[in-house]
Amino acid sequence: MNNKINKYDEKVISLLNLSLLLTIGFIIALIISFILTYNETLSLQNKEKILSEKNSQNLSLFQSTLILIIAILFLYINYNQYLISKTQNKDSKDLLLQAQASFLALISAFIGFYVIIKNYRNKNYTVAETEDF
Repeated sequence: MNNKINKYDEKVISLLNLSLLLTIGFIIALIISFILTYNETLSLQNKEKILSEKNSQNLSLFQSTLILIIAILFLYINYNQYLISKTQNKDSKDLLLQAQASFLALISAFIGFYVIIKNYRNKNYTVAETEDF
């Protein structure tokens, strides 16, 4: 049995490992979103919030930045997997669609990031502005 891995498989493995790390980052972003939403719910119920306004906005900015980085890297992963597949003369149509979907997700992440930056330190901040993706 030949255990030697070719350079294309090595590249795919490294892209998959990066994808696993980004998935963990996305789970962290979801947990942050839960915390921000819960904090806003407490505020609307006139209860003591778990985060101050400043901390809430800082956390929202961190989450938005994290989502933007994740979107950029997923586009990188999907586009490189498409190129590898194309180089190997494999059917790459589905991978191209994934790369295109990643591009659209990146646009969404940029818009979410813009909204957070635009309203950073303003009083008109709402939890809806923390939902990037």
